[in-house]
Amino acid sequence: MNGPEVALKTIRKELRHIAKVPVYFAQAERTSEIKIGFSTNVDNRMYQLSNQRWTNVTLLGWIPGGPKVEREMHQKFAEFSIGGEWFSPAPDLLSFIATSTRHDEPVWVPPKYGRITDMGYDSLLRSEARYLARLST
Repeated sequence: MNGPEVALKTIRKELRHIAKVPVYFAQAERTSEIKIGFSTNVDNRMYQLSNQRWTNVTLLGWIPGGPKVEREMHQKFAEFSIGGEWFSPAPDLLSFIATSTRHDEPVWVPPKYGRITDMGYDSLLRSEARYLARLST
């Protein structure tokens, strides 16, 4: 294997790892708004959100998928967006959460190469495309 092939293999391994990260659906008690986000440690994230919102934030459900699926969920429920990653508790969104998400304890997915962020994910996607282009020429 040459350098670009090794790099591509490593990038794809990291992307598969990130795809296991939980995408959570959480509801703020005081306002009923729903946050759609991703986190490697959902329990810790619920604590952080509760402190940020000055109200209890409860996990309603989760699905694996990391940043990719989070973005898909934001697009799917865009009509209910109230800004950022927060959404109004519309019946369609609540129905999706009730029927299509897991309600057990979310998995903890430790990051292999540092904190998983949207920017880091986008960088991996760009790197994957760049190495694929090198290998196809």
